[in-house]
Amino acid sequence: MTKYFLRAAAGVVLLTLPISVVAQVVNAECGLRGADTTIAGGVLTKQCLDPASLNGKSVQIPANVTRIDNTGFALCGSALKEGGLADIVYVLDQSGSMQVGAAWISPDKTDTIYLQNTNCTGINRGDFGGTYGNLTIPNETGVRTIPIINPAKSVAGCPDNTAGDPFTQRGIAFKEAIQFQAERAPNSMAGYMGFSGGVLDPVRPVTLNSDANINRLLNNIILHLNSGTNYTAPLDSAKRWLLSPTITTPTHSKAIIFLSDGRPSPSDQNGLKVIDSLYAAQPGKMPPVYGILLSKPSSDTAILDSISKRTGGKFFLIPPSHPDSLKSVVARILNVILRQYHPVGAVVTNGSTAPASVGTAGAADFTPQGNNEWLFNFDKIIPLNKQADNQIKLSTEYLDQTGAAKDTTVNFILSTKGPEESANKNLPGTQFSVVCIDLPPPPPPVDPIKVAYLKDINGDGAGDLLVIVFLQPLTALPASLDAYWNDFGPAFKNKTAPVLTFLPGSGNKVILADFSASPWPVGVTSIPAGAAPVVVLPTGGVFGGQSHAIDDSIGPILLSGTVKPFDASKLQPGLEENIDTITVIASEPIRTKGQWTTVLLWSKSVGGKCEDFVNAQTVVVSQSPSIDGSNTKLTVLADAANPKGSPTKGDCVYLNVDGTYTDMDFNLPPVHGVVLDGTPPPRKIDLFRGYPPVVGLDATNPGFMVTNQDPRTGSSTTSYSVLDSTTGKYTVSWIPPVGFVEGSPFTPAIPALTSPSVGVEGTGVTTLPPGISTIQVVSTGKYIADITIYDNRGTFLKRFKQPFGYNGELNNRFRIAPKGEVSYLVWDLKDDHGRKAGQGVYIWKVLFTFDSGKQEVQYTRTGVMRRLGWQAP
Repeated sequence: MTKYFLRAAAGVVLLTLPISVVAQVVNAECGLRGADTTIAGGVLTKQCLDPASLNGKSVQIPANVTRIDNTGFALCGSALKEGGLADIVYVLDQSGSMQVGAAWISPDKTDTIYLQNTNCTGINRGDFGGTYGNLTIPNETGVRTIPIINPAKSVAGCPDNTAGDPFTQRGIAFKEAIQFQAERAPNSMAGYMGFSGGVLDPVRPVTLNSDANINRLLNNIILHLNSGTNYTAPLDSAKRWLLSPTITTPTHSKAIIFLSDGRPSPSDQNGLKVIDSLYAAQPGKMPPVYGILLSKPSSDTAILDSISKRTGGKFFLIPPSHPDSLKSVVARILNVILRQYHPVGAVVTNGSTAPASVGTAGAADFTPQGNNEWLFNFDKIIPLNKQADNQIKLSTEYLDQTGAAKDTTVNFILSTKGPEESANKNLPGTQFSVVCIDLPPPPPPVDPIKVAYLKDINGDGAGDLLVIVFLQPLTALPASLDAYWNDFGPAFKNKTAPVLTFLPGSGNKVILADFSASPWPVGVTSIPAGAAPVVVLPTGGVFGGQSHAIDDSIGPILLSGTVKPFDASKLQPGLEENIDTITVIASEPIRTKGQWTTVLLWSKSVGGKCEDFVNAQTVVVSQSPSIDGSNTKLTVLADAANPKGSPTKGDCVYLNVDGTYTDMDFNLPPVHGVVLDGTPPPRKIDLFRGYPPVVGLDATNPGFMVTNQDPRTGSSTTSYSVLDSTTGKYTVSWIPPVGFVEGSPFTPAIPALTSPSVGVEGTGVTTLPPGISTIQVVSTGKYIADITIYDNRGTFLKRFKQPFGYNGELNNRFRIAPKGEVSYLVWDLKDDHGRKAGQGVYIWKVLFTFDSGKQEVQYTRTGVMRRLGWQAP
């Protein structure tokens, strides 16, 4: 008779027929395995063996079971625990300094400080909320809203007023810790108390082997915000509890997890007296205190640090705005305190055969199957004597996290005297099942992955669509899949499950995994060979738990860029060099099919973002750029004197996407720019001229010229006017200042020099209105112009001010000129008394003050022609 056996490779879940499926076989020969069961997700696997419950028992099995199979067993996680090895008291600060009342966000948005309240020197009621807005922050498992403090105010006057637990996470962290301790060591004990000026909501240590005890602890973790910070009271109670043999178990190790956000009150003596072995109220060695301080480094740190170190515990300092760090630190502490074993070996022996039959399993033969249970395989099948009591010995070996070993041995009887079975089924009342000749149908063949690659759909350099191509059509999508950046560690796993669909028209051979809700990191596909990102499919069925490397299909992007503008002070006599140095860093190595001369494009930023690639132009270089040995750092010497100009600080640069430049796998760069950092060019006025040069003349009159008292115009490379070759006349685009309305008095608001830009100007090119005298200005930054008008004899006529750049003008593409932005200064042709200026020549003196504080003075003349048929306002 042919015999069939199943052996599973490490990590593969063993599948057998469900109980409801019965295959009739005459004179079947069967093997013994662990019982079948179902775990989460409906996956059929093995019920775990509990050696302790088998010890000394006699288990009757069918007479036609002739062997213990070497596969199909799992070891219960409960067999691996040393519950009750640690008694822990959790101590939680409930002082008012834990709360948050307001937030201060630095002007550059790089720092946020959460304050308990706004009782600070120099901060008044009108300095928070209202026009400064509110901030939504986490609050336990929900959210809450707090007012924002005026960013211009300093919070230096409230250094001891920061919130210890702004996101209200301390209670959650302790509740999760107690639940973790109960799962890891149900025979251990835990106690709890809060504290402020005294002890709050105390629960003496209870054993964590019942829901009632666990819930009693969890329900007493109630957050308060009381006055006072007293270390002595909670440390006194914790020491008494842990050293009292009537409260906790003497043979258990002891520990205190103590969380606070500041030093205790001076009258408290810092709690140091309690930890002394001669402390009168409770003599004896203080159990180790694991101190957690929610604070930035300060003098508060020393006290709890000292208590922790003196008692043999450890001290942790956590920024209060990092609640994930709090949870991970508590988990680290518990992993140190609690003892946990894992299996490294097993031996099963049938002493009733001659000679004795022995099967062994090593550390590599144990694989987790979920629910804290381990599948394991023996190296051989163990025969059983028929119609006999088979004396079975099962020995297991464990190691804890320190390397300490623990061995257990149980003895039981397998009696092959029960009724014969001819079906694969669980044996009622036992931990076993039988597998006879008719085995479950084999699983469908695995449909191999042909290729998997990542795509960047929105062009930001981060992968957001995974494409998986199979050799054969699929009948259904997988229930889920796991994707890892470059390892199987949880830290590298995508946080949000992707949306799975079939690619239309692919015949169900191509799966699209949409990761737009949790994009991959920028440059993730440039990880070296051997550490590539992987996709992992579900176990079982046609997917078979495959893992497949994800190919690199995303090109390089720029991660950063800096610019160092040309320094005119270092110009050598006789030379006309005007070269800016631009340095960019790419996410991965770059290669080129030709020269590097067109590798960079640039455009003006839009609202501080790089969203104008359509109008980007090539950075004109003075010589071929250089690239470093890593092929990721490019140095470009840009010709700043070129008519197209060169980008400056705040402009955007992009990698050229025309196909000339790729990564080492020939992937094209996506459209993704970075804003240049570095040194801004000196603020200056590049053009200052009257337009029109004479009011009363225009470009249709013979002899009209736009240049006036300004030598920086006229050549083909620097002119800011256009010469019409047909008419022989110059034209200039007039762009009204923000707030200018034709025929109405122009009285612009004058902001402070330090005012940030507001709004986005939408003004485009219009027709120059009559009746005003203007100066066309090209500048390299925003300014406030102090304008004085004199007549041709130097007599004062009028003085006024006009700003530029504070209302979004710097983002107006109509104003972009080769060497700055175009603006216009407007004089209404009236003196300080509102009287009309007569025909003649007038002198403009303009003092420009830039936001950097730099000043520059410019002079020019314009004329006014009064004639019949023309009336000035």
